[in-house]
Amino acid sequence: MSVQAEPAVHIRLDGQPLQPTWEPLSDDRFAAELDLQPGQLVLGTNDGESQPLEPFQRHELDDRSRFDFRITEPGRYRLLVQTGEEANLRLLPIRQKGVATETACRPWNGEALDVPVAGVFADGQRLRDGYSGQTAVVHDGRISLTPAPDSGGLLLLEADGAAPEPIHDWRNANVYFVLTDRFANGDPGNDRSYGREPDGEEEIGTFHGGDLKGLTGKLDYLAELGISALWISAPYEQIHGWVGGGDKGDFRHYAYHGYYALDFTQLDANMGSEDDLRELIAQAHARGIRVLFDVVLNHAGYSTLADMQRYDFGALRDGMAQYLPQQWTQWQPESFENLHAYHNLIDYQHPAWANWWGRNWVRAGIADYPAPPSVLVDPLKGSLAFLPDFRTESEAAVGLPEFLRHKQPTRAVERDGYRVRDYLSEWLSFWVREFGVDGFRADTVKHVEP
Repeated sequence: MSVQAEPAVHIRLDGQPLQPTWEPLSDDRFAAELDLQPGQLVLGTNDGESQPLEPFQRHELDDRSRFDFRITEPGRYRLLVQTGEEANLRLLPIRQKGVATETACRPWNGEALDVPVAGVFADGQRLRDGYSGQTAVVHDGRISLTPAPDSGGLLLLEADGAAPEPIHDWRNANVYFVLTDRFANGDPGNDRSYGREPDGEEEIGTFHGGDLKGLTGKLDYLAELGISALWISAPYEQIHGWVGGGDKGDFRHYAYHGYYALDFTQLDANMGSEDDLRELIAQAHARGIRVLFDVVLNHAGYSTLADMQRYDFGALRDGMAQYLPQQWTQWQPESFENLHAYHNLIDYQHPAWANWWGRNWVRAGIADYPAPPSVLVDPLKGSLAFLPDFRTESEAAVGLPEFLRHKQPTRAVERDGYRVRDYLSEWLSFWVREFGVDGFRADTVKHVEP
């Protein structure tokens, strides 16, 4: 096993060195979380000339780099460092513990607004409102500006200096939808990730091999069509196994479409690597094409034999293990059965289902999980096609689902005071912060609170 060298980045707060625990994300990328009190934060590789550090921005690193940032309020931050030829670092504020995620908004009556921006913009930095064009300087972590008359009281703040980009009007966008798995296969080496197999028959519900690398190779074609936005099927890690497809259970149905999520913080291996995603977005942006991720926030994916075995959740009925092969996902029905029959092997009332998402996360009607109502009676709390329904309306703080506590790899981290929707929001906004995804198309939107 190779040992990854930690990044040689010095971190000091008011002159006191900090020694964070580094999490390797790849061979040359690392992350660390910092609990910081108010003070002067200094990051760098040496004692060169100091430069202001701007949160969320990527800063290049060399052997003379030094960055300063004033922490005005206590909070938690995530530091991302890349080593190697394109060395850089970024500092990302994380929602502070105990801070409410929702604030009641009062009507705007045309007055100037006083906005806290500490942790995102530094004191002395000049900001520009993208709607009105007005500028102002940050003082004591705040800025005062009067919104544009037709903005409804909204400010779109950005660092002043660069020429503003033309406002993108989504009403005039040419959006091209791609079901990535069925579009272009750029890397046949990832076609059978997690033990997924073709069925050798009609291949109705199996993965066909399309991936992000294949999509990148088609960008010139899309640009020639005049496409301005590329909407791709959800690329997050999906359930690894299959469920019985169709009412008759006559084909293996894998999550090639991206609607049976297992882990929102990871790319599905069938889609390719994170470097493949970076390349797709960089090449799309170079052609003026925005990239949208599909996402379903209403539900998680089904349980499957493959995931039950790999992540040790749920339970088989007494004596049923003898009917399963060494790799459970290779189970075959008898001649008089169809693929739905694998449910007969499973004890859905066993307490070990607490090791899956858990009753505080989803409605599923198994074990001690709450049972969902009919989706026709309650579109928000009902279950679509018996899928586990996220309890996005709940105000209760929840811990991580038990299987995510032990799953590797994952970026899911336990957060104090987070509700279900707070975790979902953090997991999805990661793709915007880290990769530059331009937005999301929300599936089953009428089944999720606004």
